[in-house]
Amino acid sequence: MKAALTWGEVGDQQLTTGVDFRYVKQELNEIASGRIGTNSFTDVNSPVPDSYIGNPGIYVEYSNPITDRTTLNAGIRADTARANITDDPAKLAALGPEQLSLAEILGTDEYAQTFSLWSAYLAAEHEINCCWSTNASFGYAERPPNQTELYAADPFMFLLQNGLNTVVGDPTLAPERMWQMNLGIDYDGGRLRCGASGFHSWIRDYITFENTQVDPMGTQVNLQFVNTDLATLAGAELYAEGDLNDWLTPFATMQYVEGRDQTRDSTFATDRAREKPTGPVPKTKVAGLPRGDFSGIVGGSEEPLPGISPLTCRAGIRLHESSAEPTWFIELAARMVDQQDRVAKSLLESPTPGFTVWDIRAAWQPSDRFTLVFGIENFTDRTYREHLDYRSPDGFQVFQPGISFYVGSEVLY
Repeated sequence: MKAALTWGEVGDQQLTTGVDFRYVKQELNEIASGRIGTNSFTDVNSPVPDSYIGNPGIYVEYSNPITDRTTLNAGIRADTARANITDDPAKLAALGPEQLSLAEILGTDEYAQTFSLWSAYLAAEHEINCCWSTNASFGYAERPPNQTELYAADPFMFLLQNGLNTVVGDPTLAPERMWQMNLGIDYDGGRLRCGASGFHSWIRDYITFENTQVDPMGTQVNLQFVNTDLATLAGAELYAEGDLNDWLTPFATMQYVEGRDQTRDSTFATDRAREKPTGPVPKTKVAGLPRGDFSGIVGGSEEPLPGISPLTCRAGIRLHESSAEPTWFIELAARMVDQQDRVAKSLLESPTPGFTVWDIRAAWQPSDRFTLVFGIENFTDRTYREHLDYRSPDGFQVFQPGISFYVGSEVLY
């Protein structure tokens, strides 16, 4: 739900204030039967319990075109997010193959959490002349952990490249706190259009993963959501296209992101909940050990963040109608993906080689109300894998599809 009031005219100073409310209710039940060693189990549940997050917020935004070429925008908001479990306590008393309670798996029975959050930004846009424009912004924001990060009780989730992951939440997680700076410049000279933008983020209490256990076959990684003191993200985007004539336009784009966990070793290691002959042992945080110490995988004091795609470029040429608003085009493009060697080794991520695939796509708009699109992806039938595709530590991998065809249409009425 959202309600807002705005004072001022379009193109002049404007002040907007409003309130909104978000409510997310979530539940996952993962029922499994099988055997681990000599321990057989039937229809055991490893859930994300029935839970909610309610988030009311209030915000103020201000826009001021201080000159004909320069506009300033600013905003601030405050939120309160409350999370809790609403599931039947009896259902949560014996979970997973070892039949541990939710409190033992999570390491606490303090499920109700309240997060006080705020964010703010300042942005400026400036037209240098009729062709060049620039923009810059700086902001601060906080994000609360979601229900999976708070309450997951060992369900299988495809969260990392190695795929076979069970994951445990932590109700005591702190919200992420991010500072980010953005810069950009654009050029539109009519026949040539290009631009570049970049960002850098500093994130306190970034929510990432700890490797708590690797099975003897090296195929399953047990993960724990944790805060790291400091993570950084930096990236850039470039684009360019130019009209060689009225009907032929080459183009190119590039995207790159690098993420790094600056404090990977942290100040504690998580000892997973488990069943011993003497009884259940709840999950505990053991101070003085580096993160992931119980997994046996030695990691450095810092390492790349998991799940980061490599440098990607797309370049091609577009044949189109000689018109300011073409009704048809045909496009040939190559998608070029670099190798990725910046991987989270403590989480068993694997480096991956680069690849190039070729695509053809086209569109035709015979009227304002009807559009037809069609294309061929990977028409050279290249065998390849994306960096984030499933790659188990023992070498099992899944390939992307070969040559693929598609067609679609849109009708407005």
